[in-house]
Amino acid sequence: MISLTKRQKKIVYLLISEQDYKTTEFYSGQIGVSIRTVHNDLKNIEVFLDEQEISLQKKPGSGIKIKASYEEKLVLLQLLNLNHIDFDPLSVETRRLSIFSKLLYAKQTTSLQKLSEEYMVSTTSIVKDLDKIEEWIRHYNIKLVRNRDGTSISGDEENIRRAISGIVNDHLSIGAMNETDSNTKSRLNTSTYNGLAKMFEQEKILIVEEIVEHAEKELGYTISEPYYTNILTHILILIERVKNGNQLLKMDTSIAVNDVLYTVTYKIAEGIAAQIKDRFFIEIDQNEIIYINQYLMSSGADREFLSNDNTQHFLNNLDEEIVELVTELISITSKSANIDLSNDKELYLGLVTHFKPLLNRLRFSIRVTNDLLEDIKNEYAATFALTWLACSSLEKKYNLKVNEDEIGYITLHFQAAIERQLGLKKVIVVCPGGIGTSHLVANRIKRYIPQLDIKDIVSINRLATIDLRAIDFIISTVPLNIEEKPVIVISSVVNEMDVRNINNFFTDFLFRTKNQKITCPHLLQVVDEDLIFTNLPLSNKDDVIEFLCQELENRDYVKSGYKETLLKREAISPTSLGKFVAIPHGSNEEVNVPKISIATLKDPVDWGKEPVKTVFLIAMKFNENINVKHILSDLYKLVDSNFMLEKITNCKTSGELINLLRSDNLGDQQGISKSRVRGKR
Repeated sequence: MISLTKRQKKIVYLLISEQDYKTTEFYSGQIGVSIRTVHNDLKNIEVFLDEQEISLQKKPGSGIKIKASYEEKLVLLQLLNLNHIDFDPLSVETRRLSIFSKLLYAKQTTSLQKLSEEYMVSTTSIVKDLDKIEEWIRHYNIKLVRNRDGTSISGDEENIRRAISGIVNDHLSIGAMNETDSNTKSRLNTSTYNGLAKMFEQEKILIVEEIVEHAEKELGYTISEPYYTNILTHILILIERVKNGNQLLKMDTSIAVNDVLYTVTYKIAEGIAAQIKDRFFIEIDQNEIIYINQYLMSSGADREFLSNDNTQHFLNNLDEEIVELVTELISITSKSANIDLSNDKELYLGLVTHFKPLLNRLRFSIRVTNDLLEDIKNEYAATFALTWLACSSLEKKYNLKVNEDEIGYITLHFQAAIERQLGLKKVIVVCPGGIGTSHLVANRIKRYIPQLDIKDIVSINRLATIDLRAIDFIISTVPLNIEEKPVIVISSVVNEMDVRNINNFFTDFLFRTKNQKITCPHLLQVVDEDLIFTNLPLSNKDDVIEFLCQELENRDYVKSGYKETLLKREAISPTSLGKFVAIPHGSNEEVNVPKISIATLKDPVDWGKEPVKTVFLIAMKFNENINVKHILSDLYKLVDSNFMLEKITNCKTSGELINLLRSDNLGDQQGISKSRVRGKR
């Protein structure tokens, strides 16, 4: 067998990790070598893959990828024996984060030569790193200053702290991937603690945890995740910045007037400041206390706090604005999803608990990172889209400009309510292995997908004797030749991909059984054939937005300022949903005539962090007589349906696509087939 160098093993690992074609330039950037070096390494790698009967596929203009099953990839990982090499697939990214962090904390300018020597890379590589850092910091409203004296970062102190917070969050994700040890004295999970330890001294982390936990006793409740990590991080940043002589400018104190909550939490913020002074020997002025208090006001209580006698007291003291907002949001979502959630007390309690601190976060421009966002988009794309549009419909009335991280958290409340409404689904598990293997498979399914009621675990032979009439579908570790019930095939180890496939299958099943036929009569009221564009040869997000907005403006459907409001929303958070779909939408104040434009793209474009191939540009007037809730319901059904999204993407002309939407039987093929459904492997 041919042997691989450490670098070649890194490239193979990255090939295994990528599902789509990637260019050699991409791999050279990940590893930190030239494109020519990657090409030379690929010759050896191709021989290695051939020995395993795995092909390296090459597509001109797109790049390379390996064609291998999940099991084959596992074999490759074992052969690579990565534990015995010093391997960090994110080495370039990690270096850039480190340089950014160094610049943020530096009191003086830093030269290219000094950075080159410290990180043991060429000055050319450092220049590329700084170019990338310059891209990162644009939305923090700070600047990278480069001149003959060196490089430094310039900006307001509050914006610099937000930038540091962003860097910390990036380190948290790397900590989750690279570390295994934890500090048992910390309340934080392993990955979060290790991520923070990359940026701050461990002793400081534990001291600040003590300070925050003392504040929780004063508050009378435990701060839930991720808000606990958020306030902890910002106090750590505050300490470092103040120690270096960086103070906040005068903060706005007008909010304190007639705000009882503010008064209560402000006293606790003063207590935190006093403890910081005692433990770290630094002075904390009033501006910093106000800053700490903003984070206290923006932190949510743990649900355990509301599971006892505190619940009724909490509900009785809610602001009328929150009650009205949540009630209206539930109403819009219920009608759009065609599921009545108005009597779900758990949903109502969860949302009012969430919105109280959320409104404060919006007021103070505090952003909480949602580590589950990518999974939420992938697994609950339709609910995510519906939640986003429902919140958008209320944004003017309640000044509710919510980013995608917050939308993700709200989505989880609605998804849980929808699944409660539709109830448990009865399944059987078919496994040809022994009793131990069979029960291991079943237990893992129960653990990760509790919405499934596993009625039995059977062998293939025994399956023929089972009455399947009371069963909704079958999960099997082997392919089955059965037509009576839908079957999803998984691996015998029930890995992460299997769980995702079962979840997607389960969600599809819920909605298809709720509403087998997909029709879009209300959507057709706002979709015209001349606003449908197929196979657009546009190469980036900005060009797509420019083209579609111009088409709407040319027909006088929107005002000239519409595009600007849409771009402002995209700047807050990209409107990509996962599933290669985006739903850009601007302000309803700039809409003359409600319309939805649909575009499919010749090739996927980068839409923030995700590729997008289908775009629904939504220009709606939410206060018009037109029934927006029914239109959103139709759109929800389309986005929820993988089958329909594929059909839309495959349409060659606008006429073909509009006829597809006009069809009375869109759901006939979308209903779950009573045959084998194999999860993507």
